[in-house]
Amino acid sequence: MGSDGPFSVRDERPVHSVTIRKAFWIGKFPVTQEQFEAVSGKNPSFFKGGKLPVDNISWNLCQEFCRELSSRNAGWFRVPTEAEWEFACRSGNSSEFFWGDSLNGDYFWYSYNSSGETQEVGLKKPNAWGIHDMLGNVWEWCKDFYSEDYYMESPETDPVCLRDKIRLGMKVKRGGSWQEPADRCRCGSRGRANPEFMTRDTGFRLIFEELA
Repeated sequence: MGSDGPFSVRDERPVHSVTIRKAFWIGKFPVTQEQFEAVSGKNPSFFKGGKLPVDNISWNLCQEFCRELSSRNAGWFRVPTEAEWEFACRSGNSSEFFWGDSLNGDYFWYSYNSSGETQEVGLKKPNAWGIHDMLGNVWEWCKDFYSEDYYMESPETDPVCLRDKIRLGMKVKRGGSWQEPADRCRCGSRGRANPEFMTRDTGFRLIFEELA
């Protein structure tokens, strides 16, 4: 977990090993607008299109969506922890991007190839585990509070930052977006935002936990 490559910044270091003990299912795509609307009855997105990822969604609003979807199913839907997200994104790879260290626009939408907007999910090549759009297109909310120093202090097993120790109130988002340069769309790159903010470059992806 993390990065010490040429584009890495302080909050991505040090690179360290993490153990995730519990299996989980993660969405093949970020949540689309048609999926979000089918559950919530609304579509807050700036860019409109059923197959586009839902955008302009706050962390708080995606929590409401997860609670509603969970109430209809025999299991629990939520956003991933940072560790779960990075584990799924890397898909067994330790390089800067999940396909290697060289830039390759066949795998992600970013500022150079997105035409200045979100794009339909699944059009770019997936990672080694068949998961699409984990880099670029939209930032994806995570469960953790943001801490610049968390990688230096995080536990080795099931890490998740649930304590807002410096009281910034920021939640983590991962993966970069359609408007970011390639160096912000790396596996180890970390973003942050107020959980109430709604921006046209941020959406989310679901994790599903089966009931015991």
